[in-house]
Amino acid sequence: MTPPGRSDGGWRAIPQPSSFRASGGLWAPQRVRVVADATALRREAARIEAELATAGIEPARSAADPTLRLTLARVTEPPASPVAAAGTEREALPDESFRIRIADDVTVTAGSPAGAFRATRQLLHNRRAQGAVPRGTVASAPVVAERGLHLDTGRRHYPAEWILAQLRAAADVGINVFQWHFSENEGFRIESAAFPEIVSAEHVTRAEAAEIVAAARDLHIELVPSLDMPGRLRHTLAAHPGLRLPETPGLATDHALDITREDPIRFALALIDDLIPVFSHSSRWNLGGDEFVDFDRMAEFPALATAARERYGPDGTGFDLLTAFVNRAPRICVRTASRRARGTTACCAAPRSTWIPRWC
Repeated sequence: MTPPGRSDGGWRAIPQPSSFRASGGLWAPQRVRVVADATALRREAARIEAELATAGIEPARSAADPTLRLTLARVTEPPASPVAAAGTEREALPDESFRIRIADDVTVTAGSPAGAFRATRQLLHNRRAQGAVPRGTVASAPVVAERGLHLDTGRRHYPAEWILAQLRAAADVGINVFQWHFSENEGFRIESAAFPEIVSAEHVTRAEAAEIVAAARDLHIELVPSLDMPGRLRHTLAAHPGLRLPETPGLATDHALDITREDPIRFALALIDDLIPVFSHSSRWNLGGDEFVDFDRMAEFPALATAARERYGPDGTGFDLLTAFVNRAPRICVRTASRRARGTTACCAAPRSTWIPRWC
């Protein structure tokens, strides 16, 4: 590793760009003028100017001082990668490609404000790692479209300040998706206006959630809310025991919503409705669908077996009921805003608007 303040001419940044061609020498000005060539890049210009000032590079005082220019233009086609080419991922995420030319002046050309943000992180990383930025040309486009961080605040409370710090650290190294899992068997960690009785003593308030949402947007991170159902609801259903799946000897049901009846289903949909305004800018919503009951013993739950046969005939099973619920819940998300639902189970036939990621 190159000691801070010294450079061997290599590019020191995380993640590494697609390519770097060194031209020799270092960019290490005392002052710099930051210019945004497009209105959409003004926030990024203001951000990097403040960050460079914190790093010891003051704002320009004269026309002779070096310029860091941010330009908005298509840089390159996305790389041919099976992961990057996955349609649902790339549809939801901006073009993050960029090119940087470093000489006496620096020019950043990016496909979007998010791309300009990624490019300026590269400059800052080099400044931190070796005290200067090697001169040359950098070009980059993400090989993986979605680079995510999943935070489980349902099992354990994390204060809003801690979450904000993690977002800033994650954005610095290229994370662009944050899945916020705020409900679990152990707790419900976000303020609910409609159902305050289900909220854990330690939780994030609505105002704090708004701050987290705003920070994620500013850092070019897609925030995916995660509210698993009809399972993983032990804490929530403790306040509404009448909505639980009926008890079955030897099998756990205290965490499971009774999807054989309309009232519990309406409660679940109302809970989604209550929280959608908090995440009005999210284009995706995680609805889970896993760990509802012991799937290997689905036929042993009398309430599910009876309701399935009544609704779907003699061959009906609890999986048919779960499929119906998984198909119905995403419509709340799609109806109330332009967003896709996603889930964590592949046991059911979900609607086309649902995205089911694979967990490895």
